[in-house]
Amino acid sequence: MRLRWVLRLYPRAWRRRYEAELLALLEQQPATLRTLLDLLWSAGEAHVDATRAEDHMLVALWKDRTVRHTGLLVGLALGVVQVTYALLNNLANPDAQLNSILNYALTAELLLGPALAGFIGAWRSRRTSSGLGAALVSFSLSAALGFGTLWLVTLLFQDTLRHNTGMLQDFRRSGMQDLDAFIIEDALGATFFGGLLGLLACIVCGLMGGVLGKAARRLGQP
Repeated sequence: MRLRWVLRLYPRAWRRRYEAELLALLEQQPATLRTLLDLLWSAGEAHVDATRAEDHMLVALWKDRTVRHTGLLVGLALGVVQVTYALLNNLANPDAQLNSILNYALTAELLLGPALAGFIGAWRSRRTSSGLGAALVSFSLSAALGFGTLWLVTLLFQDTLRHNTGMLQDFRRSGMQDLDAFIIEDALGATFFGGLLGLLACIVCGLMGGVLGKAARRLGQP
């Protein structure tokens, strides 16, 4: 029984550090069922330890005042943008021009907001990780405000949404028969895909902003 394949179950960081030693040890002893079970148990423990380390890192980031203050302030500002978008886009029945302006503004907010939080966080702390942490905090707060407003509008103002021109156009294109079901499905899609894309943009742009913020702080030092 060859047990080399079991090592692929271990976390990558663990393998980089211990794989060669464990391979040498396995070559010196027979491959038995007990050895296999020991390796599987050890792999599970390694993943638990890795998860705990990540949790500690997240807790440490949250305890960083720069991460908290920058993330919350930027997140609140971004949340105002998202709340305004949700209200105008759903209740104001915007025409095509206003709808385009709102969509461009939301896209700019999703890209520039995390970059700004990352830049400020890294510039203040001289650490890229703090910049990324601030971006993640800002995204979490703004997304909660924005999606919360979307669902309040969806559930409390459904009659208004039934007469929204953009909603009706999307409903006709969807081929669905039940408008109310489409309204709920539209909100679900916006929450899931918007949240997923927003998180991806937050990580990428927040990291870029963090790198630039740290570099700018170094250049500004005497």
